[in-house]
Amino acid sequence: MFRTPLASLFTCLVIGIAVALPCGMAMFLHDIRGLTSELGESAQVTFYLKANNREQTALAFLAELNALPEIDSSRYIPKADALRELEESHGIGDVVAFLDANPLPDVVVATPTLSALQSPDELQKLQQTWSQHKLVERVQLDLDWVQRLSLLSVVVERVVWVLSVLLGAAVLLIIGNTIRLEVENRRHEIIVVKLVGGTDAFVRRPLLYMGLWLGMGSGFCAALLLELAFSWLNEPVIRLSKLYGSEFSFSGVQISTFLLIVFVTSLLGIFGARMALSRHLQAVEPA
Repeated sequence: MFRTPLASLFTCLVIGIAVALPCGMAMFLHDIRGLTSELGESAQVTFYLKANNREQTALAFLAELNALPEIDSSRYIPKADALRELEESHGIGDVVAFLDANPLPDVVVATPTLSALQSPDELQKLQQTWSQHKLVERVQLDLDWVQRLSLLSVVVERVVWVLSVLLGAAVLLIIGNTIRLEVENRRHEIIVVKLVGGTDAFVRRPLLYMGLWLGMGSGFCAALLLELAFSWLNEPVIRLSKLYGSEFSFSGVQISTFLLIVFVTSLLGIFGARMALSRHLQAVEPA
């Protein structure tokens, strides 16, 4: 490896690019899930209650909702409070003064759990069931963007798994082929070592170290490529998220992520070298 540094560097870069793609998508998925969690706090199911309900009845209905596993929290908004909030937020006090009665209904606003947000069918079933409740006039779901992001995260997760398996196999093949070529280049050297009593374990050791160094170097290259890519993308993403009132940004390569990438690529390097040596080293024997 150290005798041909340029070739080894290119090998590490090729493997690093292959590793960076699924790792980058996994990091993107992690950040998207954080955004889904952030938006989940603003996702709401609004229950408009019938006009003839009493406050005690509404509070009992609130307790029923809080007991549901799909609901994280809920709150009761009396129609008087709703009218006051509307008056303060929109500055329509003069208009409200001319009203003979409060036209707004009592409302219960519920926030679904994150697991419920990832199950649109369950929320639709919840809407249909509670729309028939004797206290409820109408149920409104305000979950479109959150559900889209949740479904997007599911799709990205499956793509990450597929790419991880395919590109992981590609990394093993690249390292295995590199070790095979190294065995062929050292054929005469290996034969001489075996003639003077060198064991297969002795011959195998430096080649396993070569696989380890290739894997480790590839991990460094992958982490560097990811950090450069996310740093370049982060500025426009931050500007875009601010337009939507969010503080979303890419987290970049953390220390734990860096160590995990290097650890996994090192294991792939050793395993790929081991597989190649178990097959090709036996073919190199003294005549």
